[in-house]
Amino acid sequence: MKNKYALLTNDVETTSIWFNDLRDATGEKVLIEGMPRLLDLYAKYNVRSTFFYTAYIANLYPEVVKKAVEAGHEIGSHGKSHTKENGFDIMPYEKQIRHLEY
Repeated sequence: MKNKYALLTNDVETTSIWFNDLRDATGEKVLIEGMPRLLDLYAKYNVRSTFFYTAYIANLYPEVVKKAVEAGHEIGSHGKSHTKENGFDIMPYEKQIRHLEY
């Protein structure tokens, strides 16, 4: 049987689907419960992926980011944070740069 390939990326978020808002409780559920399950699933099928984290999440849950690295996954930056007032899709470029320089 031939190998099959796919490109997978994961945006690790704290956005609640139900409330369409950023919530730490959602992030905790995703990162503490969901991420180990996803990493186990990827390991079972020998899948490597890229995980995009915001700096906010990486600072709150560095052990989760470390586990993804230890499992052989790539880590990408997803900006500093996702907030309604700092939406990079609508923020002018110069403000994006200032926001990231903190």
